[in-house]
Amino acid sequence: MSIRIDIKRTDFYNELSEVQQRQYFDAKDKNFLPSVDNIYYSLMLSEDCKDNTLLKPLMRQLDFLKSEAMEYHQPQDYSEGLQLDLKSFKMYKYCLTCPDLYDIFILGQFMSDVTPRIVVQIRAYGLWIYGVDKMLADSYNHVLSIFNPYGCTIESCRENRIDYCYHTNAVMNPEKIFSDRSINKHMYTTKERWTQVGRIEHEEGQIFLRKDYFALGNRNTNDVFIRFYNKALEVIEQGYKGFFFEIWLQNGLISFYDRYCFEKAFLERNFDYVHKAKLQFYVEYGTDKRVKREFELALVDKNTTLREFKRLAILYMPEVTTVMNIEFETKRRFYYFSDAFIDGVLATAPSRDSVPEVLKRLYKILDNRAVFLKYLTKNTVSFNSAWWERLRSTKLSGLDINEELVRDYTNKLDYELVKKRFINTVATNAVYNENLESDFLTDISDALSNLNDNHVQEFRVSLSNGTDVDGLASPLLATYRNRKYSKYQKIKNRIKKDKQEA
Repeated sequence: MSIRIDIKRTDFYNELSEVQQRQYFDAKDKNFLPSVDNIYYSLMLSEDCKDNTLLKPLMRQLDFLKSEAMEYHQPQDYSEGLQLDLKSFKMYKYCLTCPDLYDIFILGQFMSDVTPRIVVQIRAYGLWIYGVDKMLADSYNHVLSIFNPYGCTIESCRENRIDYCYHTNAVMNPEKIFSDRSINKHMYTTKERWTQVGRIEHEEGQIFLRKDYFALGNRNTNDVFIRFYNKALEVIEQGYKGFFFEIWLQNGLISFYDRYCFEKAFLERNFDYVHKAKLQFYVEYGTDKRVKREFELALVDKNTTLREFKRLAILYMPEVTTVMNIEFETKRRFYYFSDAFIDGVLATAPSRDSVPEVLKRLYKILDNRAVFLKYLTKNTVSFNSAWWERLRSTKLSGLDINEELVRDYTNKLDYELVKKRFINTVATNAVYNENLESDFLTDISDALSNLNDNHVQEFRVSLSNGTDVDGLASPLLATYRNRKYSKYQKIKNRIKKDKQEA
């Protein structure tokens, strides 16, 4: 473990004891976390045809569930943990999803002998938490559970898209590394198009360009699409995949301080909030009473802007770690040109002997992803730099994750986000009702009463007496239990099994 030199130069770091310095700021220097971020694979049914009578009962069931989902605006239970969702993928009409883990897309009508009846997408959460092997096996077994009861068997499997990624703290200054001058000098690529996106920051009359996204290739037409982007920024501002904070901390990519600031910004869905979070961190863990008082006054002042928080933080607090994602999105066409190599040269491990025959090609690719990444990081794109050589030498099996800790952390963070939204909703309701001076408990009472306008007075009396209130007749609450159950279905894969059984 180590501590960045820029952190050591800050006033906050130097006021701490050695134990506190390590506790708050230890991380692995120039660290890379490799993983598979997305897998799409397609499956062909044996003897599938335009008038496949075996599938007619299944299609009737899916049609019924889809109509129910559209009427009630929520997913419908299918079986064995699957739900019919209203997601879509190209021409695929139906989606059976195992929430958070994978989606199974199904064609409603036979298109051609080369168009797969089924496409499966395995999502990042399952791949990072449970691993490639489990997610591939579970998703395939779910496909069998859908089609085997109707006498349908799987004829073949093909890879559609596989995303390889590296999360890293080795690119702390993307503005420099991806500057035109640096790119022209240090980068080699076979791609002919590039894209970059960033933020413009204004500081004391000056403009600073922050490069958050740099991509090579055309995502729609190329067999390989490469992108480098600020992953922490994406997680925070999109308000999902907060589980990465715990994974990064467990693997030394970020520090305790980084995670604290990222969490606060995540709840606001605003990356610039990290600067306010730095001051909050000092108030909680700092030792200088004068500085703490200054930060406390800024935090309680409603007129303090995020720009002002940033100015105060720069003077005293360390910068948070930049976590970049380096991602290689590989399409079917990329592997098509390697068919002879994959089928004839690559071998599966002895442990794959029990794997279904139709899946062995996909396992060959995934088991030997080091071969493809070695090619991609040299022949498709490369940088003449130490950090790129470090990426190329990273062991792909080096990820260490405590599944239970990550799952518990994700639940707690998501729950904090739910509470934040609830408070904002109560405040918004109060503003609509022109209750600008009322307190929080009064606003909650009014918000609940407004759901049942015919019984407002009775409801308020019950609340004041401390008694339970049941039987609210609001149309908005008519489907409350269904909504509650639907939400449970969406997050059940994040909940401990003992809690699910309870």
